[in-house]
Amino acid sequence: MCGIVAVSRRSGSNFPVTEFVYNALKSLEYRGYDSHGVAYFDESTNREVYRNIGSIESEIKCKFNPDIALGHTRWATHGEVSKENCHPISGIDQIFIVHNGQIENIEDYSSLEDKASKKVASDTQIFATFLEFSGYVDNSPKMFSRIFSHVKGRNAFVVYMWGKMYAWSDGLPLYAVYEDGNLLIVSDPVALIGYSDKAYKLPERTLIDDEYILPASNIFTVPSVKPEQSDNMIKEIEEQGLISLDRFDIQGFWGTDIKRMAFIGCGSSYNAALFAKMAIESKTHIAVDCHYASNIEGAQVYDVDAFVFISQSGHTADIIDAALYVNKRKKEFAITIALTNNADSPLSNMCNETVPLKCGTEYSVAATKSFIASCIYAFEIALMSNLLTYYSLDPKNGINYVFDSRKKIMEIADEIGAAHNCLFLGQGPLYVTAREAALKVKEVAYIHAEAILSAELKHGPLALIDKEMPVIFFTSGHQSRKERIKANIEQVVSRGGKIYVVSDSDEFQRSGFNFLNVGETPCLL
Repeated sequence: MCGIVAVSRRSGSNFPVTEFVYNALKSLEYRGYDSHGVAYFDESTNREVYRNIGSIESEIKCKFNPDIALGHTRWATHGEVSKENCHPISGIDQIFIVHNGQIENIEDYSSLEDKASKKVASDTQIFATFLEFSGYVDNSPKMFSRIFSHVKGRNAFVVYMWGKMYAWSDGLPLYAVYEDGNLLIVSDPVALIGYSDKAYKLPERTLIDDEYILPASNIFTVPSVKPEQSDNMIKEIEEQGLISLDRFDIQGFWGTDIKRMAFIGCGSSYNAALFAKMAIESKTHIAVDCHYASNIEGAQVYDVDAFVFISQSGHTADIIDAALYVNKRKKEFAITIALTNNADSPLSNMCNETVPLKCGTEYSVAATKSFIASCIYAFEIALMSNLLTYYSLDPKNGINYVFDSRKKIMEIADEIGAAHNCLFLGQGPLYVTAREAALKVKEVAYIHAEAILSAELKHGPLALIDKEMPVIFFTSGHQSRKERIKANIEQVVSRGGKIYVVSDSDEFQRSGFNFLNVGETPCLL
């Protein structure tokens, strides 16, 4: 998750380069926020490079009037979070790179590492050094195109080389637009808000420069609303009650004899896949497989009749890899469905059908409304294919009650936030809720959190519980074997654990621990 911004200003233009870079980077901070950097250049070979840790706070001014700029906001995946690893990354003297992705065959380019005058800290640094040494021999676009074409993995680059700006993408998108003759390149159309109402997706595996004629196809609409900067997550939690519950139709799926389905996801999307498995298997005779996208290699997929790939962005690299794996091995008439918030995404293009989440753009790093929408629409896929009679999963009642209980929730959050570890427990579909809650605590609060099935508590995890350990139970009056869940709560009481119970039924309430009633909700939520 990183963001790329670049601009090449036409000669004589007064386009505000530094202002654009700042506005575009702020729009892309939801793609990465642990470091950022900008490099400015002009026609007289002046240059100025700025790198820093954390988010960008203000417009980064330049001592001269720049004609070219490369900007980047980063979520580190290769090399530590440091100023040295902030992009733009330089080669030796002539090359600067902003890069999204990871070069999988970086060892092919590392032979020149010892020739660099500085310590090599990342794949981007190694590649930049290789590019520059190669450019001293031949710095023609044809030579650079040949080098980029041998890079393996999903990557997007914008590079300043010998006074010009170039772009290359392979598996990760770059979008461009000419604004009054000035070439603007970004990794997400949201960065163009206020500058254009449309963006062109650049062709892959093609070296682009500022003389490139943009294609008339692959046009994407730029969102009209700029993301908030401080409270995206709260805002998007509040928008969960606005999720569309419209039914949909997938042509060719109606009447299909579905005996086995597979749901594939990562992170929150995998949790939504687990929910779909539990919901569908509890209401139908359909067998449902559930796979982590990153671990699907080796899975037997030939007997599956329908595959559902869940990705909020539609760009998730592991999901794309899983879709490639499935498309090569599935039986001829098996259907593939993209469940995504981005109907124009690479994932959508790889699948037979797309089910849009229709929950609006999600800017927060942590999934909220897209997770709820994924759960609902994954279940609806079974409904619309006549696998199920109609069953409502409208979550509005529970969500509205949560908003009404915000003060108490904040008090509980403050208590849990003081801990170093916590456990989330649930049974059946509420185990999915526990998994998602634990993931959110890890992502947002940076606290170690684990989710386990309530019934598994006595098979080892109970030994971890003491008076310092918050233990959060998710329960429901609709559940079977409620007495066993109450027994699980008593096991934690016996160990002195700090208990919190979230439920739609007062029958789980007792003195001595925090209890939050979320009101009547569908039993599967």
